[in-house]
Amino acid sequence: MRILVLSDSHGAVDNMVRAVELADTRYVIHLGDCQRDADELQRRFPALLLYGVPGNCDWGAVDPPERLIELGGKRILMMHGHTRPTPRGVGGLK
Repeated sequence: MRILVLSDSHGAVDNMVRAVELADTRYVIHLGDCQRDADELQRRFPALLLYGVPGNCDWGAVDPPERLIELGGKRILMMHGHTRPTPRGVGGLK
């Protein structure tokens, strides 16, 4: 099973389209920053199994910022990263 993981698309939908074509997979994970890009990708490829979470630039998002899914018997914790502490603080800012 191949899973394409995308993040921080910031409007670069054509790049995501090309990545889907090259990856030749049905599974895509989008880790935020422009959820509308993931929505557009789903419209262009309706057969994709697309999972996503909002990023720190997805203001007003109602979806949870972290999500646990299972694909091919493997558990995958999805997050943009701004919700977990790092050496530089939550969101990488300190």
